[in-house]
Amino acid sequence: MSTKFKQGLDVSGNIQLTGNITAGGNVTLGDADTDSVTISADITSNIVPDVDVTYNLGSSTKTWREVFTSKVNSAAGDDLDLHSGSDIALYPTGNIWIKQDTKLIFEGTAPDEFEVKLQALGVTADRDVILPDEDGTLATREWVDAQTLASSVSDLTDVDLTTLTDGHVLHYEAATSTWKTSYYDPLSGGSGGTTYDQSLNTTADVEFASVTTDSLIITGTGTTDIQSGSDITLNAVNRISVTSATPFRLANMTTTERDAIAAPANGDTIYNTTTHKFQGYANGVWIDLH
Repeated sequence: MSTKFKQGLDVSGNIQLTGNITAGGNVTLGDADTDSVTISADITSNIVPDVDVTYNLGSSTKTWREVFTSKVNSAAGDDLDLHSGSDIALYPTGNIWIKQDTKLIFEGTAPDEFEVKLQALGVTADRDVILPDEDGTLATREWVDAQTLASSVSDLTDVDLTTLTDGHVLHYEAATSTWKTSYYDPLSGGSGGTTYDQSLNTTADVEFASVTTDSLIITGTGTTDIQSGSDITLNAVNRISVTSATPFRLANMTTTERDAIAAPANGDTIYNTTTHKFQGYANGVWIDLH
């Protein structure tokens, strides 16, 4: 049984209805923001606004705490804006997908003033890009373009090219953060040394600041000259030996050449070709040793 009213129904107080309610026409719930509507039931239909891009869900002072949804779509051609007074955190259990050729833009201090854009173009295979790298560096295209790539030695403005000769090498000296040219081992930088685990074969002259080795073997034909602008000192824990069927030859000089030595030292030994004597310098004078 139903009751029909052909005029308005004005009720003061509570109304409690059991069963389904179908209301034709417009429905207004509440006449002030102090009124409230409580929905305990599930909603089994779409909630569609009457006019596009007109009404809000919540306000700047009354926001919804959490929204659970499987998708968020914006109208075609419109931006989807996410605003927050604090952080916006994304915690997916999977990946965050950005369509190919779409840019991820970091806005500057003012809209459209300065922007940093990340974009993947022409993706034809899977790629993993880890940011930042192991040094904590994130290189932008502007940074890469700003780096000077030398196509020849002449492009290195801090390298002196005026005294280069055959055999010079280019090396980097970390102590001074500069590029240098030198005529010795470029890896040693003049100090520290370089270890070779194989033979060093060359037909050119080689100069070293110092050489440390367990065994020095000189092979080949011809005479081996060891030259120095100062003293050559041989330091041995035990003794210095000359082995094999090879004689040890002292400096050969005349008495005049001997006397021309600027500063002879006690212990100096020569063979005097004028007197045909082995001579040594002892206590300030030259004496015959036999």
